[in-house]
Amino acid sequence: MLVIQYNPGIDNNQNNLDKFKSFISTVQVIEPNLQGIERSDQTKNEIERWSSIRKTIWEQPDLGFRITAPEWVESRVPKPRKDDGTVEYTEWSRTYPEAETTKFNYGGEETDGIVVKGLLFGGAHIVFLNSKYNGKTFNDVANSLLLGAGNCSVGWKNSKSECGDIHPDYCYTKEEVIQNLVVRKTSKFGPYTGQLRGIRASFSQKRDCRGENIWIIKAKNGQFVISTIYPDSEKIRLEGF
Repeated sequence: MLVIQYNPGIDNNQNNLDKFKSFISTVQVIEPNLQGIERSDQTKNEIERWSSIRKTIWEQPDLGFRITAPEWVESRVPKPRKDDGTVEYTEWSRTYPEAETTKFNYGGEETDGIVVKGLLFGGAHIVFLNSKYNGKTFNDVANSLLLGAGNCSVGWKNSKSECGDIHPDYCYTKEEVIQNLVVRKTSKFGPYTGQLRGIRASFSQKRDCRGENIWIIKAKNGQFVISTIYPDSEKIRLEGF
């Protein structure tokens, strides 16, 4: 909800009211960016564009997932702003998205994953969780790994008594973090269900968690994966089959 308060002051006349109405007509309310990493309507046209032809850059049938991407992605960056306020850009640079196997660390355990290379905005990846999470619930996985909690996933104390001289705003227990984890949305990745997890902004901002929304998906045979790639993204897309 957007609330704008108008205070005309002493000079309360029709001219001021008309000016205020004119200002209100220029206010545009936009949808918040809940996807975090990929938000194509913010980047395409100005600093990023890509091919309409898509290709599969990674596929794992026993998991039931594939990653698809544009054949190519072009990006450019702004040059220093001119004195008159105009903005110029560098030349377009073309890359070809590709998937690369790598290692991730979640919950103190090393596990395999895929990261997508060739993007101006990096961070597109999928992580395969250990089989010990098979058969668990979404809450079990999220609460165990504190998914979406950002820095607060490792900054917690076992109890308030361990805080010492730490300022109370920056000292919290794991239970407090869990209580502030939320489900942003639920979506389908083909036949599989995923939940977009995050942490309440009020908790994150106060504790400097720098939380980031992330998907937990229950894949084939009940195996859980973690992903920053969206099922409906215009660019890099995670698809279940």
